[in-house]
Amino acid sequence: MVSGYRISHQFEEQNIRTIHGFLATSYWAKGIPLNTLQKALKKLLMLWCVYRGGRASWFCSSDY
Repeated sequence: MVSGYRISHQFEEQNIRTIHGFLATSYWAKGIPLNTLQKALKKLLMLWCVYRGGRASWFCSSDY
């Protein structure tokens, strides 16, 4: 593991508002409501997030 980074796959630990802030401005999910995203993320098999300095800096999801 690279120093200063931490990976988590615990849903309860993810900052959904940070993920929403990123996705809501993307071209593929522009304007997605927070509650819609929360429902979708809870149905995923896995949701990984990479933290740097305590802040989410990258995330990935999988439903396979």
